Amino acid sequence: MEQKLAFNQVLDESLREMIKAAKYCIDYDKKKYLEWKDAVFPGCLGFPASIILFSIADAIGGYFEKNEKNNKDNQSFTVSNGIPVAKKLEVTVDGSLKKIGKDDKHFYIFNSNYYKNQNFSSEDISILYKNYRSHLVHNLSLPSYHVIDYGNNEDKFFQKRENETGEEYYVLLVKPFFEVTKFAVNEFRKELDLVVDGSKWKDNISWKNKYLTNIPNEIIQTSWDEKDSPPPTSGAFIKFPDSF
Repeated sequence: MEQKLAFNQVLDESLREMIKAAKYCIDYDKKKYLEWKDAVFPGCLGFPASIILFSIADAIGGYFEKNEKNNKDNQSFTVSNGIPVAKKLEVTVDGSLKKIGKDDKHFYIFNSNYYKNQNFSSEDISILYKNYRSHLVHNLSLPSYHVIDYGNNEDKFFQKRENETGEEYYVLLVKPFFEVTKFAVNEFRKELDLVVDGSKWKDNISWKNKYLTNIPNEIIQTSWDEKDSPPPTSGAFIKFPDSF
């Protein structure tokens, strides 16, 4: 059955694609391939993995940004006629409750239940956003004393450490970052409609009538045989499988 592309459908599929892409990066082992024999960092694809994971956090946090619709009272949900219509979120940062604001304050989401309450300080959050996320996205590099490592599932994904001379440096651990992000995406998808339908971003992205329309004919496929080549671009379908 053909159908229009609703905003929430596209967002849901985008989140699933991002987690798949991040997993590929995390599981990749450069040591297995000759092309990486001169690699400075011989582990996984840590830079693209980090960019993807930060992008997910930025998006999830952004759907709560200054969300008056979601913050009218002290209840967890805004209710209309007895039915929850939007979710509210406040998180604890530096010992006090905060609403999620713009830019680096999107990363307050790390201190929410979605990300298993990482209890980062405002300084930690600023470093993650400005020194890691922004430099990776805009410069594809990192400042001195900021590194990426693999880590273990149970590790805290952002840490401050000291080297042998007593100098402090910061470490982003991509494996635990991936694991907690996978958890966050699964939890967010359960409440996606409640969160997103109450968010200003759904309106700001200019989805008239809340559907993607006027898709160029050359990128529309109404059916896809598995023997055929993959579709030309993500989100090009207007036909959805019954299950994934």
